[in-house]
Amino acid sequence: MLNGIIRGLGGCPARVLVVDDFSTPPYSPGNESVTVIRNSARLGKGASILKALEHISGTVDGHDAAVVTADADGQHSVEDILRVLERWRQVGGTRTIVSGSRDFSLGSPPLSSRLGRLFSSALVRIETGSYFPDTQNGLRAYPLGFFGEAGIRSRGFGFETETLVSAMRLGYDIEFVPIGTIYPSGRKSRFRKLADTFWISMLHARLLFWRGLRKRG
Repeated sequence: MLNGIIRGLGGCPARVLVVDDFSTPPYSPGNESVTVIRNSARLGKGASILKALEHISGTVDGHDAAVVTADADGQHSVEDILRVLERWRQVGGTRTIVSGSRDFSLGSPPLSSRLGRLFSSALVRIETGSYFPDTQNGLRAYPLGFFGEAGIRSRGFGFETETLVSAMRLGYDIEFVPIGTIYPSGRKSRFRKLADTFWISMLHARLLFWRGLRKRG
């Protein structure tokens, strides 16, 4: 599945980096041009993305580059990945983040995904005063310089939500591009319903706390 996506990106003038978050068996690329970083233990989604960014920052010259993140479980098509990247290029996005937004009227997303998105979007609206249609989607194009400003603390599945809230506070523009809703058969999610829901709830509590302090200040 992942190798098929990588092959589909073969004509794209971009480097592909895969972070293997201690999967079993280890990820084996079918394309030698792919860089693979393997975590020695499971670190979580956010921590894996930050590790990739650290690697990229050491190999890319300049903050006008884009970093496109996409899930490795087949939820994001090659066409959608390229669409998000192209939109970032069109807007000259050094101060813009472009995010995919899943159309839940298509496909058959699990009820938990529908409820989770509604819950997260409602809380982020309270935290920022702005409505975002999809705060949890992993398909994003970020300016590389954003992460040096943002100081993202989330290491798990709250990463995407915290990046949006931080981007709003830092004055970045945020655009959403409609993308497909894909839930491949046989897909195994690493989302732990109790543990990860707890940590996401703690993230929102922290964001709401800081919003309250700023209002009082």
